[in-house]
Amino acid sequence: LLHDIVEDTSWTIEQVEIEFGEEVASCVAYLTKPTTKEFPGLSKRQLLQIYYHYLAIGPREVWEAKTPDRFHNLVTMWELSPEKIARKVKETKLYYLPYAERHGIMFHEIEAAVESLEEELKSLRQKTS
Repeated sequence: LLHDIVEDTSWTIEQVEIEFGEEVASCVAYLTKPTTKEFPGLSKRQLLQIYYHYLAIGPREVWEAKTPDRFHNLVTMWELSPEKIARKVKETKLYYLPYAERHGIMFHEIEAAVESLEEELKSLRQKTS
């Protein structure tokens, strides 16, 4: 429930630690995208690379939160543009699927959601060509 609290509210990691303890705060820190406030001068792409690195070294508990979150994101993309869906699919295949497989958390479910989205994108492309 707390995985996006720092990104979506005024809460800080420190507040999470006070309210929920060090272990929860540590997991939330891994799940929180860095900002230009923390890393001035970095591009959005560079910040994402830092985020992916944090996730890659995160403990299993981080993936127990992130994997279901990514699955939910994949199966609720109805309103997104085909371009954004394609970016999310690519990102999922590159960064999330390998970790889901390594940790044995929802790999097949995410893989099936990606395949479904790829089929949907293929169908959309055929309709517009």
